[in-house]
Amino acid sequence: MLSDALHAPTIRRMRANHRVAVMHVPDTGHTPVLSDRNQNWFIHEWLMGRVDAPEWSVLHARLREDPVVEKPAKERERPRLVAA
Repeated sequence: MLSDALHAPTIRRMRANHRVAVMHVPDTGHTPVLSDRNQNWFIHEWLMGRVDAPEWSVLHARLREDPVVEKPAKERERPRLVAA
């Protein structure tokens, strides 16, 4: 069984008196290993101060072996954090 490091009521109490950012990491045990590229990218963006959302979920990165169809650079959009 997977666990939540912090339950929703605890997060609400923390937010009552502090500015708190919450990153949900689904399908992960109590403490994420941080071996997933998406998890690391979102943490990097948060540390760089580029996160506007107070709460978000991180989806798992696709496996490196999965084929990728790259769009031309001008058609690529920079990923952005969206509130959960």
